[in-house]
Amino acid sequence: RLRQMSLLARFYLREQALWKRLRGFGEAAHTGAWLGLLSPRALHAVDQAFYARSRTYLGDAHNLKGLLPWEEKAVREFFPAGGRRVLIGAGGGREVLALARMGYAVDGVECNPALVAYGNELLAREGVDARLAVVPRDRAPGSGGPYDGAIVGWGAYMLMMGRPRRVGFLRGLRALLPEG
Repeated sequence: RLRQMSLLARFYLREQALWKRLRGFGEAAHTGAWLGLLSPRALHAVDQAFYARSRTYLGDAHNLKGLLPWEEKAVREFFPAGGRRVLIGAGGGREVLALARMGYAVDGVECNPALVAYGNELLAREGVDARLAVVPRDRAPGSGGPYDGAIVGWGAYMLMMGRPRRVGFLRGLRALLPEG
């Protein structure tokens, strides 16, 4: 089929594919440059503002879709059925809702108050006995344990800048879990 097109049409289609890749590299370079320039405080402000306005993460379509296939596989593989879990970086409640429906008792924590407010409204509307709480960024909850397991959202962990913050977070989380 491509051979039946004019040379100019084939060139256009190939050029479009290349242009799309170049735009992607440009966007990645732009974002990477800003991530390198922003202080932790500024990066946290950007993160807070992004999620506070998000139509995706503050909407039912995203939060009612359950666990992603790889998330469900990891939960089934690494966590025994039942028990209490704490979910760090709970967002608008998608994972908390899904885990509760799988039979887990779940406490969700999130640093963004807008996501917590939406998530608690969603959980109440869905009749799920779980709540989200605001916990300061880069910190484990100060109480609530012991938990049988913990799940840390990749978005929450990747925004913890610097080894000392991550180690402090992990130590705080470890205090909520039993030995073994």
